[in-house]
Amino acid sequence: MSTTIESYKGDVLTFAHEPGNGTRYFGVLAQVSEDSFLVTWLSNGDNGGTAFLFNRNSVLHSDYVMEKMKLNHEADALALMVFLHEFTGVGAFIPDNFSHETGCWDGERKGVVLK
Repeated sequence: MSTTIESYKGDVLTFAHEPGNGTRYFGVLAQVSEDSFLVTWLSNGDNGGTAFLFNRNSVLHSDYVMEKMKLNHEADALALMVFLHEFTGVGAFIPDNFSHETGCWDGERKGVVLK
């Protein structure tokens, strides 16, 4: 048997993100290298969930985040993407009709990249 452990002196943080629409997202965010982060939304009773590794230099899209984190609702993916953008600086493709201030949908669907 063999085990390799790589260490990076990043931070491991817990978070409670409330986008303003009556929802709350509890999770864990860890910086695993200079440009890489691991996020877990604790969606299973606030004590378990799916982890997702991403690079700060990428642009996240809701379809991709939904697939990787096994999410059923785009609004959940978008709320997490806005949090990740604001906290880590990762790019995020956010539809124009999704308010990252309120976490609510409004009007027809277009998009903008937060950078």
